[in-house]
Amino acid sequence: MAKINKQQEKLNKAFFAIGTQKSLVEDGLVSREGGFLWFGKTNELDPDASKDKFSEVDIRTTNRLIVDSEKVDLITEHPSDSYEIVKEGDVVKYIDIKNPEKFWGISKYLVVAVKS
Repeated sequence: MAKINKQQEKLNKAFFAIGTQKSLVEDGLVSREGGFLWFGKTNELDPDASKDKFSEVDIRTTNRLIVDSEKVDLITEHPSDSYEIVKEGDVVKYIDIKNPEKFWGISKYLVVAVKS
């Protein structure tokens, strides 16, 4: 039974990082790809990102991630109908994960760039 519980914990583990674009790049979580000079470059999760730079969550119990910022940009890919960005006035307060299985289905990593 303990082995099954360990496997369940591992299957339901996900990782997230929230920070400014600059801090995410400096921490090695995000790399800038493509484009010419500064135009058309896209941000994406760095495949060599260190796991210890992320916070860990249990996808069965985590359905809200506090952001508290003017603007957010999800760097990693998550289906748009699986979450909602909740604002109060001009401030994004949190990301509400409406369908955890779908949200974490593409990637167990979430990277969010914020701008304050």
